[in-house]
Amino acid sequence: MAKTIAKASGQDSNRCKEVHRLGSKSATGEANTYQTFSRTHINANGSGCFILRRNGEIIHTYSWGPESND
Repeated sequence: MAKTIAKASGQDSNRCKEVHRLGSKSATGEANTYQTFSRTHINANGSGCFILRRNGEIIHTYSWGPESND
């Protein structure tokens, strides 16, 4: 059974296109321009990371640990 989902949408002047993909181990999504690239990855346990690059240089990263079992 899938534990993760990656959703994406893209808009232009006439329409909105949406897609999703299920994953049992992880999900990864990207949103990019010609020079700016973002990537988010999340694992089934809730841990993951985000990376933002511009012109090949990493300008921001963020990562987090797994979900707690409260």
